[in-house]
Amino acid sequence: MEQNTENGTSRTRELEILKSLGCAPESPYTCTGDVRGNCGHRHRTLSAAVACVRRDARGCRSQGGYTDRVILDAQGAEVRPAIDVEGGDQHGA
Repeated sequence: MEQNTENGTSRTRELEILKSLGCAPESPYTCTGDVRGNCGHRHRTLSAAVACVRRDARGCRSQGGYTDRVILDAQGAEVRPAIDVEGGDQHGA
């Protein structure tokens, strides 16, 4: 049985998503926003970056706000995973 990543996506599915986005599967990711700033660390996987944005979103919501952080790959390109960082739903296609 294949193990799921932190966001519930199988590693195989995550690699398919990364390939479709043109991202290197093991490139480091970071989370940053104009207001919230950078999360301060690099993530080895997309699922770890998604989990980081989700934690930030929960923290912001608990104080009545919202996060503006997005996930960037090693080249600085925004990565839009096929999950909603707020709730885990699939983005519409």
